[in-house]
Amino acid sequence: MLIIEGPDMVGKTTLIKVLQQRLTTLGYPVIPQHFGLLDDRWDFYGDYLKYVHATTIMDRFILSEVVYGLTLRNKSRINPEMYRLLDAHLRLNGSVTVVIRAEEDWFRDWLDRKFDESREVFDKSGIININSAFHDVLTPLATSKFSKYAFDVDIVYVITNDDLMPSNCENFIDRIVTLYLQRTELLRNARESVLKSL
Repeated sequence: MLIIEGPDMVGKTTLIKVLQQRLTTLGYPVIPQHFGLLDDRWDFYGDYLKYVHATTIMDRFILSEVVYGLTLRNKSRINPEMYRLLDAHLRLNGSVTVVIRAEEDWFRDWLDRKFDESREVFDKSGIININSAFHDVLTPLATSKFSKYAFDVDIVYVITNDDLMPSNCENFIDRIVTLYLQRTELLRNARESVLKSL
């Protein structure tokens, strides 16, 4: 499973299209899913399992629920203990988590130029706050609202100018693909080994 996390307007959807094409060409087709706004009936112990599959590429997942929830609602539907259990389950299933965020001065300018209120769920200030929150969760001394969570991220990408949008950076794409293929093969080999031992 490949998970792309980050705020709105940082090119996650475009990157996912590029990754889907690259992985499919290599013989590893992935199915894009979007983990969007959820209602309170969502069960993170049960409902989310249908998404956890080697061939899934997710546009946001449990890390985003924590970041968006604590930043915009001051409450996440995933508490720290639940997050650790869910994250451990993802790790056992060979997931790769990638976080994209933007340098803040550039991001404000980018939103001024590209933001279309009719197409976005959140307003500019909300998106800026989310971007800042993704910076906070990735720093060793996380802010108090994130300090109880133990975030384990595989790859971080920071956009600093228009030319460095994630789908334009071949080295970044190669890093994701390589790690995803390594984890997928390790998981496949481990499962085959278990089956042979039965």
